[in-house]
Amino acid sequence: MKKRLLFYIIITFSILTASSIVHADPIISYDELRFDLIRTNPSPLEPGKAFDVYLEVINLQSYTLRNLEISVVDVFPFYKVDKNQSSIVINELKPGEKRPISYRLGINKDINEGIYQLSLQYYSIKLSAVVSRTFDLNVKATSTIVATTSI
Repeated sequence: MKKRLLFYIIITFSILTASSIVHADPIISYDELRFDLIRTNPSPLEPGKAFDVYLEVINLQSYTLRNLEISVVDVFPFYKVDKNQSSIVINELKPGEKRPISYRLGINKDINEGIYQLSLQYYSIKLSAVVSRTFDLNVKATSTIVATTSI
């Protein structure tokens, strides 16, 4: 009887252990950088207008990142106002260091109000691939109202 009970306990423990191993979510992070959207100017964003977007880049690694090239992807409805500013190069970003960056962008005039994605990309040496980050920006149409004050 005791052997049978011990056998069932061992089988139950083995099944529970195996199921917890199979369902465990690995904690693996490939993030080298964190991008924080600080602000846009002007705010709210309007169709057909230009704006500045201010971001902060933070090195999440324990080593210094060198020759980091961050660029805005031209994706509708956003576009670069200054075509010469295709990317921002950061020569050196130490572990934990924060660096502000900004871009001057325009918004297509023929869009509806809504939330649109702004995409940034950089080349990750760790992954040997281009990594993209997106931010949701709210575009609101403001219209002028013409009213008659007297006849």
